[in-house]
Amino acid sequence: MKELRCFCEGKFQDDRNEDAVWVGKHFAVVCDGSTAAGPVNGVAGGIVASRAVVRAVQGLADDARMADFVAAANRCILEDAGGASALTPLPFTAAAVYSRHRRQIWRVGDIALAIDGKVNILPLFPHEIAMYAERIAALDAASMLTQQARDIVSKNITDKFVPHVAKWVNNPGHPYNHGMLNGSPVPEEFGECYPVADTAKRLILASDGALVSPRGQQMPFSIEEMLKNHYAALAEDPECVRAFPYWRRKQDGAVALDDRTWLELDVTLG
Repeated sequence: MKELRCFCEGKFQDDRNEDAVWVGKHFAVVCDGSTAAGPVNGVAGGIVASRAVVRAVQGLADDARMADFVAAANRCILEDAGGASALTPLPFTAAAVYSRHRRQIWRVGDIALAIDGKVNILPLFPHEIAMYAERIAALDAASMLTQQARDIVSKNITDKFVPHVAKWVNNPGHPYNHGMLNGSPVPEEFGECYPVADTAKRLILASDGALVSPRGQQMPFSIEEMLKNHYAALAEDPECVRAFPYWRRKQDGAVALDDRTWLELDVTLG
Protein backbone atom coordinates (compact mmCIF):
# COMPACT_ATOMS: atom_id res chain seq x y z
CA MET A 1 0.00 0.00 0.00
CA LYS A 2 1.32 3.40 -0.99
CA GLU A 3 -0.10 6.88 -0.56
CA LEU A 4 -0.29 8.56 -3.96
CA ARG A 5 -2.00 11.88 -3.26
CA CYS A 6 -3.73 13.38 -0.25
CA PHE A 7 -5.68 16.57 0.50
CA CYS A 8 -7.10 17.41 3.91
CA GLU A 9 -8.23 20.95 4.64
CA GLY A 10 -10.88 22.53 6.84
CA LYS A 11 -13.56 24.83 5.54
CA PHE A 12 -11.96 27.72 7.42
CA GLN A 13 -8.40 26.76 6.39
CA ASP A 14 -7.27 26.71 10.02
CA ASP A 15 -7.06 24.29 12.95
CA ARG A 16 -10.85 23.86 13.11
CA ASN A 17 -10.68 21.01 10.57
CA GLU A 18 -12.85 18.14 11.86
CA ASP A 19 -11.67 15.75 9.15
CA ALA A 20 -8.62 13.56 9.72
CA VAL A 21 -6.49 11.25 7.59
CA TRP A 22 -3.66 8.84 8.37
CA VAL A 23 -1.74 6.30 6.30
CA GLY A 24 0.48 3.65 7.88
CA LYS A 25 2.08 0.42 6.75
CA HIS A 26 -1.00 -1.75 7.22
CA PHE A 27 -3.93 0.67 7.48
CA ALA A 28 -5.23 3.92 6.03
CA VAL A 29 -8.12 5.89 7.52
CA VAL A 30 -10.24 8.90 6.58
CA CYS A 31 -12.52 10.48 9.20
CA ASP A 32 -15.22 13.12 8.92
CA GLY A 33 -15.97 14.44 12.39
CA SER A 34 -19.38 16.01 12.86
CA THR A 35 -19.92 19.69 13.55
CA ALA A 36 -23.12 18.68 15.35
CA ALA A 37 -21.09 17.12 18.16
CA GLY A 38 -20.67 19.33 21.20
CA PRO A 39 -17.23 20.51 22.32
CA VAL A 40 -15.03 18.51 24.71
CA ASN A 41 -12.90 20.64 27.02
CA GLY A 42 -13.07 23.49 24.53
CA VAL A 43 -12.21 21.34 21.50
CA ALA A 44 -14.83 20.73 18.79
CA GLY A 45 -16.41 17.33 19.23
CA GLY A 46 -15.81 16.39 15.60
CA ILE A 47 -12.09 16.96 16.08
CA VAL A 48 -12.05 14.89 19.28
CA ALA A 49 -13.87 12.00 17.62
CA SER A 50 -11.82 11.94 14.42
CA ARG A 51 -8.52 12.12 16.31
CA ALA A 52 -9.67 9.32 18.61
CA VAL A 53 -10.48 7.09 15.65
CA VAL A 54 -7.07 7.75 14.07
CA ARG A 55 -5.44 6.81 17.38
CA ALA A 56 -7.50 3.62 17.46
CA VAL A 57 -6.39 2.61 13.96
CA GLN A 58 -2.76 3.32 14.79
CA GLY A 59 -3.00 0.82 17.65
CA LEU A 60 -4.62 -2.04 15.72
CA ALA A 61 -2.87 -5.37 15.22
CA ASP A 62 -1.90 -5.95 11.59
CA ASP A 63 -4.49 -8.74 11.23
CA ALA A 64 -7.32 -6.89 13.01
CA ARG A 65 -10.90 -7.34 11.82
CA MET A 66 -13.61 -4.74 11.40
CA ALA A 67 -15.13 -5.61 14.78
CA ASP A 68 -11.73 -4.92 16.39
CA PHE A 69 -11.61 -1.53 14.68
CA VAL A 70 -15.11 -0.49 15.78
CA ALA A 71 -14.44 -1.60 19.36
CA ALA A 72 -11.12 0.25 19.48
CA ALA A 73 -12.58 3.38 17.91
CA ASN A 74 -15.45 3.50 20.37
CA ARG A 75 -13.12 2.87 23.29
CA CYS A 76 -10.82 5.72 22.24
CA ILE A 77 -13.77 8.10 21.73
CA LEU A 78 -15.06 7.31 25.23
CA GLU A 79 -11.59 7.82 26.69
CA ASP A 80 -11.05 11.14 24.96
CA ALA A 81 -14.57 12.36 25.76
CA GLY A 82 -14.19 11.53 29.45
CA GLY A 83 -16.56 8.55 29.49
CA ALA A 84 -20.15 7.90 28.55
CA SER A 85 -21.58 9.74 31.56
CA ALA A 86 -19.31 12.79 31.37
CA LEU A 87 -20.62 14.25 28.15
CA THR A 88 -24.03 14.19 26.51
CA PRO A 89 -24.13 13.84 23.63
CA LEU A 90 -20.86 12.11 22.81
CA PRO A 91 -18.76 13.36 19.86
CA PHE A 92 -19.07 11.38 16.67
CA THR A 93 -17.44 10.83 13.31
CA ALA A 94 -17.79 8.92 10.08
CA ALA A 95 -14.76 6.82 9.13
CA ALA A 96 -13.48 4.44 6.50
CA VAL A 97 -10.42 2.22 6.97
CA TYR A 98 -8.46 0.25 4.40
CA SER A 99 -6.85 -2.90 5.81
CA ARG A 100 -3.86 -4.04 3.76
CA HIS A 101 -3.75 -7.44 5.49
CA ARG A 102 -7.47 -8.18 5.02
CA ARG A 103 -7.79 -6.32 1.70
CA GLN A 104 -11.00 -4.85 3.01
CA ILE A 105 -12.55 -1.42 3.48
CA TRP A 106 -14.42 -0.90 6.74
CA ARG A 107 -16.94 1.95 6.67
CA VAL A 108 -19.15 3.50 9.31
CA GLY A 109 -20.92 6.64 8.11
CA ASP A 110 -20.84 8.45 4.80
CA ILE A 111 -17.20 8.33 3.64
CA ALA A 112 -17.20 7.82 -0.15
CA LEU A 113 -14.96 5.30 -1.86
CA ALA A 114 -13.86 4.34 -5.35
CA ILE A 115 -12.00 1.17 -6.32
CA ASP A 116 -10.40 1.41 -9.77
CA GLY A 117 -12.98 4.00 -10.78
CA LYS A 118 -16.03 2.16 -9.39
CA VAL A 119 -17.67 4.68 -7.07
CA ASN A 120 -19.67 4.03 -3.90
CA ILE A 121 -21.39 7.10 -2.44
CA LEU A 122 -24.10 6.69 0.19
CA PRO A 123 -27.38 8.57 -0.29
CA LEU A 124 -28.10 11.48 2.03
CA PHE A 125 -29.16 10.55 5.53
CA PRO A 126 -32.91 10.91 6.30
CA HIS A 127 -32.32 13.86 8.62
CA GLU A 128 -30.27 15.64 5.94
CA ILE A 129 -33.14 15.23 3.48
CA ALA A 130 -35.60 16.60 6.05
CA MET A 131 -33.35 19.54 6.88
CA TYR A 132 -32.94 20.40 3.20
CA ALA A 133 -36.68 20.07 2.50
CA GLU A 134 -37.60 22.48 5.30
CA ARG A 135 -34.83 24.85 4.30
CA ILE A 136 -35.84 24.99 0.62
CA ALA A 137 -39.50 25.48 1.55
CA ALA A 138 -38.61 28.38 3.82
CA LEU A 139 -36.36 29.97 1.20
CA ASP A 140 -39.02 29.60 -1.50
CA ALA A 141 -41.45 31.41 0.80
CA ALA A 142 -38.83 34.11 1.39
CA SER A 143 -38.13 34.67 -2.30
CA MET A 144 -38.98 38.38 -2.12
CA LEU A 145 -36.68 39.08 0.84
CA THR A 146 -33.18 40.55 0.66
CA GLN A 147 -30.24 38.18 0.51
CA GLN A 148 -29.32 39.07 4.07
CA ALA A 149 -32.82 38.17 5.26
CA ARG A 150 -32.74 34.91 3.28
CA ASP A 151 -29.43 34.02 4.92
CA ILE A 152 -31.01 34.52 8.33
CA VAL A 153 -33.95 32.28 7.36
CA SER A 154 -31.54 29.58 6.17
CA LYS A 155 -29.40 29.79 9.31
CA ASN A 156 -32.43 29.55 11.59
CA ILE A 157 -33.48 26.27 9.94
CA THR A 158 -29.98 24.81 10.33
CA ASP A 159 -29.66 26.00 13.93
CA LYS A 160 -32.98 24.36 14.79
CA PHE A 161 -31.90 20.92 13.56
CA VAL A 162 -28.20 20.68 14.41
CA PRO A 163 -28.50 20.36 18.23
CA HIS A 164 -30.63 17.24 17.77
CA VAL A 165 -28.46 15.34 15.26
CA ALA A 166 -26.31 13.65 17.90
CA LYS A 167 -29.43 12.11 19.48
CA TRP A 168 -30.17 10.26 16.23
CA VAL A 169 -26.77 8.54 15.95
CA ASN A 170 -26.93 4.76 16.47
CA ASN A 171 -30.52 5.11 17.65
CA PRO A 172 -32.49 2.11 16.32
CA GLY A 173 -36.17 2.78 15.88
CA HIS A 174 -35.81 6.51 15.35
CA PRO A 175 -36.77 7.67 11.84
CA TYR A 176 -33.52 9.68 11.63
CA ASN A 177 -31.33 6.85 12.91
CA HIS A 178 -27.94 6.72 11.19
CA GLY A 179 -24.62 5.07 11.91
CA MET A 180 -21.50 6.83 13.18
CA LEU A 181 -18.68 6.11 15.60
CA ASN A 182 -19.56 7.74 18.91
CA GLY A 183 -18.67 5.28 21.66
CA SER A 184 -21.96 3.37 21.39
CA PRO A 185 -22.76 0.13 19.50
CA VAL A 186 -23.08 0.66 15.76
CA PRO A 187 -26.27 -0.95 14.36
CA GLU A 188 -25.37 -3.87 12.11
CA GLU A 189 -26.81 -2.26 8.98
CA PHE A 190 -24.45 0.71 9.33
CA GLY A 191 -21.19 -1.22 9.60
CA GLU A 192 -20.06 -2.02 6.07
CA CYS A 193 -17.17 -4.25 4.99
CA TYR A 194 -16.10 -4.19 1.34
CA PRO A 195 -13.66 -6.67 -0.20
CA VAL A 196 -10.86 -5.27 -2.34
CA ALA A 197 -10.02 -7.67 -5.17
CA ASP A 198 -6.45 -8.92 -5.55
CA THR A 199 -6.46 -7.26 -8.99
CA ALA A 200 -7.39 -3.81 -7.60
CA LYS A 201 -4.83 -1.04 -8.09
CA ARG A 202 -6.28 2.31 -7.02
CA LEU A 203 -8.42 3.21 -4.03
CA ILE A 204 -9.89 6.63 -3.21
CA LEU A 205 -11.44 7.52 0.15
CA ALA A 206 -13.17 10.90 0.47
CA SER A 207 -15.21 12.80 3.03
CA ASP A 208 -18.51 14.22 1.81
CA GLY A 209 -17.04 17.72 1.62
CA ALA A 210 -14.84 16.49 -1.23
CA LEU A 211 -17.90 15.46 -3.25
CA VAL A 212 -19.39 18.95 -3.77
CA SER A 213 -20.05 19.72 -7.44
CA PRO A 214 -22.57 21.60 -9.61
CA ARG A 215 -24.11 18.19 -10.41
CA GLY A 216 -24.73 17.15 -6.81
CA GLN A 217 -22.44 14.71 -5.04
CA GLN A 218 -19.71 13.51 -7.41
CA MET A 219 -16.52 11.59 -6.70
CA PRO A 220 -13.54 13.55 -8.04
CA PHE A 221 -10.64 11.53 -9.42
CA SER A 222 -8.01 14.17 -8.70
CA ILE A 223 -7.43 16.96 -6.21
CA GLU A 224 -7.65 19.48 -9.03
CA GLU A 225 -11.06 18.15 -10.07
CA MET A 226 -12.27 18.27 -6.47
CA LEU A 227 -11.29 21.92 -6.04
CA LYS A 228 -12.68 22.94 -9.43
CA ASN A 229 -16.02 21.23 -8.74
CA HIS A 230 -16.31 22.65 -5.23
CA TYR A 231 -15.83 26.28 -6.15
CA ALA A 232 -17.91 25.94 -9.32
CA ALA A 233 -20.83 24.67 -7.23
CA LEU A 234 -20.57 27.56 -4.78
CA ALA A 235 -20.32 30.09 -7.61
CA GLU A 236 -23.37 28.66 -9.39
CA ASP A 237 -25.46 28.00 -6.29
CA PRO A 238 -24.20 30.02 -3.29
CA GLU A 239 -27.29 29.17 -1.24
CA CYS A 240 -26.83 25.42 -1.92
CA VAL A 241 -30.45 24.85 -2.88
CA ARG A 242 -30.44 23.80 -6.55
CA ALA A 243 -27.18 22.73 -8.20
CA PHE A 244 -25.88 21.31 -4.93
CA PRO A 245 -28.80 20.72 -2.53
CA TYR A 246 -27.48 20.81 1.03
CA TRP A 247 -28.76 21.25 4.57
CA ARG A 248 -26.95 24.57 4.99
CA ARG A 249 -25.13 27.23 2.98
CA LYS A 250 -21.44 28.08 3.30
CA GLN A 251 -20.72 29.46 6.74
CA ASP A 252 -19.58 33.04 7.26
CA GLY A 253 -15.81 33.24 7.11
CA ALA A 254 -15.44 29.83 5.46
CA VAL A 255 -13.71 29.34 2.11
CA ALA A 256 -15.46 26.02 1.46
CA LEU A 257 -18.83 24.46 2.19
CA ASP A 258 -17.35 21.73 4.37
CA ASP A 259 -14.06 20.23 5.50
CA ARG A 260 -12.56 18.22 2.64
CA THR A 261 -10.42 15.09 2.66
CA TRP A 262 -9.41 13.14 -0.44
CA LEU A 263 -6.95 10.25 -0.28
CA GLU A 264 -5.67 8.14 -3.18
CA LEU A 265 -3.84 4.88 -2.48
CA ASP A 266 -1.98 2.38 -4.61
CA VAL A 267 -3.27 -0.97 -3.32
CA THR A 268 -1.56 -3.16 -5.94
CA LEU A 269 -0.46 -6.51 -4.51
CA GLY A 270 3.26 -7.18 -4.29
